[in-house]
Amino acid sequence: MTTAILLHHFSGRHPAGKTAIEIAGILGRSHRTIQNEILNVQRKLNVVNAAQMIAESFRFGILR
Repeated sequence: MTTAILLHHFSGRHPAGKTAIEIAGILGRSHRTIQNEILNVQRKLNVVNAAQMIAESFRFGILR
């Protein structure tokens, strides 16, 4: 799974951002896998919450 796909679903580009459970259903993965992926992205971007993760993703060009 690519970081951009995960972040796209999590970023709120939809009317409301999706939860890990909703993203898991869309991607056919367990919600625990999605939670781990989100935590890994946060760690790699050196951020502490979802809002920072999304902002840094735009800044680094992961999301446009």
